[in-house]
Amino acid sequence: MDAPTIDITKPASPELQNKLIHAYGKITTDKPVGDNKFLKPGNFVALKRITSMYAWDESKSTTSSGDRKRTTYSYSKRWTTKPKDSSSFRHSNEHKNPPKSIDNLFITPEKATIGNFNIINLKNIETLDLEPLKLTTENLILSIPPEIFTSEFVFKGNGTPDNPVIGDIKIFYKVLKANNSYSVFGLLSQDNIMAYEVKKKNIKLFHIIEGNKNDALQALKEYYTKELWKGRLAGTAMMVIGSVLLLGPVFFFLNLIPVIGDELGCLLFIALIIVSIVLSGGIIAIAMIAYNLVSFLLAFIGTLLLLALTIILPAILIHKKNK
Repeated sequence: MDAPTIDITKPASPELQNKLIHAYGKITTDKPVGDNKFLKPGNFVALKRITSMYAWDESKSTTSSGDRKRTTYSYSKRWTTKPKDSSSFRHSNEHKNPPKSIDNLFITPEKATIGNFNIINLKNIETLDLEPLKLTTENLILSIPPEIFTSEFVFKGNGTPDNPVIGDIKIFYKVLKANNSYSVFGLLSQDNIMAYEVKKKNIKLFHIIEGNKNDALQALKEYYTKELWKGRLAGTAMMVIGSVLLLGPVFFFLNLIPVIGDELGCLLFIALIIVSIVLSGGIIAIAMIAYNLVSFLLAFIGTLLLLALTIILPAILIHKKNK
């Protein structure tokens, strides 16, 4: 990431205005932030409330026997941040999920300060260092009678943490604490730092990461590498799903074949997975080779130009001198 570091104790150079920059130092906020529901305002650069609901989950499995298919639906209770809409369940009357009563929330102050510069529009920041907040009677807003809570979460509902009922909620908090030293990457506009828009790629760069520039860049590299591989795995899964849908009629006719139909369908499915993995791996390899090849060619051409200038320029100067 090409982002020159500014001195936060001095006015920034005019050449750096409206460009991606890096700043390092202690971040302070203009006012404390909380969710005004359970957590008292505190000195946070960012606050994320994560709510998990105890809810019904539906799963299904399909077995085939000759030309007959049998689908079995099973239900289990679990904690989830994204409870399913039970109206879509096969047996919804017996397995109802109420609406999630407390939503997730991301809160930031209006602005923060790093040295002589303001960090604005903080709701657009990407943070890799949110840490779980330890909950105590000192930082919680407790009603009468008080909510059940542990050092990790606040519990709301008709059951208990050990014996919950459907619809019960656990509330967790993650924060980026103020008054610590961070690396900030963003657009410099006068004395403000904000999100830097990469219009060609339709993305925004606006990061606050704990540590100096080298540590922050390493953390960003690891983060984006992980996200890249998540995308690649998702692409492979979509290729498998697309292949199964495309060959749906084939699977249907295989199910009609007595005795060996199921085995042939299973073998075809395994073959599709193998082919999808091989194709995805090939595409990824070609992309990596192409990227590295372009980088290599650019470096090679740059080296040739540098050598040419090193050899030709002195020759031209000598020739002019001899004249």
